[in-house]
Amino acid sequence: MEREGNIRAEAPVALRKWSLKRNCVLTPAQFAGVYGSLVLISILLSAFCAWHGAWVIPPVCAIYLAGTGIAFLVYARHAADAETICLMPGRLIVECWNGLAYERHEFNPAWVSIDLSVSGRPDVMLRCAGKTVNIGTFVPIHRRAALAAEIRRSLHTCR
Repeated sequence: MEREGNIRAEAPVALRKWSLKRNCVLTPAQFAGVYGSLVLISILLSAFCAWHGAWVIPPVCAIYLAGTGIAFLVYARHAADAETICLMPGRLIVECWNGLAYERHEFNPAWVSIDLSVSGRPDVMLRCAGKTVNIGTFVPIHRRAALAAEIRRSLHTCR
């Protein structure tokens, strides 16, 4: 007796995968902890100053914390930005996270060309069927040519 629940479709195995991430010192959770400790210390100090008669300190502290909170939110929003390039048999998948935006592009690796622009900042561009995707924005500029060559080599071995 065969069970249909045990039959699983096997996912294709990635031949090569590149994970390109922003170089951030703190994760968003660690950043929230730092901001929380900053808020706690600031509230304690402003309460101490208000208790001793300096009533102007708490409103100034509130403005300071609001400005710092906005700056921290802008930073934390982009702390998890990343690009993932996954080469599978018959497919090249590029996933890009930028803030709250997510993009997924799928290409046929046999038809993909990789170009390195020379004007201004060198960008690595994947081109296929009239579609262009810039990758490697989190890779240092001096390493982008090496990234393009590595992806190009992997695509040639896949063909």
